[in-house]
Amino acid sequence: MKTNNLFFAIIFLLLSLPIYLSSCGKGNEPEPTPPKPEKPEPKIPAWDKSKTATIYIAAKLQNQPIATTENEFKELGDYLAKKTFHAALINSVNINVNENMPINGGAITAFASRKSFAYALHTFSENAAKGTVILTDSIVAQNETVFSESLKIKIVPAKITSLLDLPLATLFLENQEQIEAFKGKLSEIYTAKYIIIGFISSSLYSSLEAAVKNSNQKLYLEKVKTIDSPNSIFILSPTYWLLRETIAEKTGNIPVYCLQIETNVFY
Repeated sequence: MKTNNLFFAIIFLLLSLPIYLSSCGKGNEPEPTPPKPEKPEPKIPAWDKSKTATIYIAAKLQNQPIATTENEFKELGDYLAKKTFHAALINSVNINVNENMPINGGAITAFASRKSFAYALHTFSENAAKGTVILTDSIVAQNETVFSESLKIKIVPAKITSLLDLPLATLFLENQEQIEAFKGKLSEIYTAKYIIIGFISSSLYSSLEAAVKNSNQKLYLEKVKTIDSPNSIFILSPTYWLLRETIAEKTGNIPVYCLQIETNVFY
């Protein structure tokens, strides 16, 4: 009988040993590192339309003039005269210098829309000037900064209200050389606090995006939603500007985009 009891005791000990060793091993293992909590998405404040700039952009984005006749420019001006806005940009207003009486599309559109205008020259060849017309209620100052031999930025300050500035600027990025020149000026752009509404060859947008991301400046970059085109529209500004809405419209054969961009948005 004692022999049987001893036998069962040994069997019990042998069966229990793996469980004991396993529990001891687990006790010596380090506790797993808990996963880091995900950073919550910033909460964007409600849209305050009293701090919002309304900006119209007329642009075909097809590497062709926005209009070629006086009547087309007048119709565009008549269309804008019915709108309420703080600024408007008309892209690809070309002036053929070889004509005896070249059409001044900027002047025609400004007169019809009852606005003041400035001309941002992007490129100039032997035959034609290519640029963007900027319309505002009044132009008390304008400035042009040369970033490189082939890249200029036009600054035309405007107002949202008597207390809110709209330091509007525009340019056109058409090649990688201009992207490199622009990249070297991002700190200057941030310091000046411009809100740039620019135009860019669509194939270059990823290069611009990378340049802004890799810079040390807190800048807001947004690509405006348009139809697929060789060129695109972008916004580059300090981070307290925010594109709230884009509405696509059309007058004749000219696409028009109405942007609502709010300032002093902190989140």
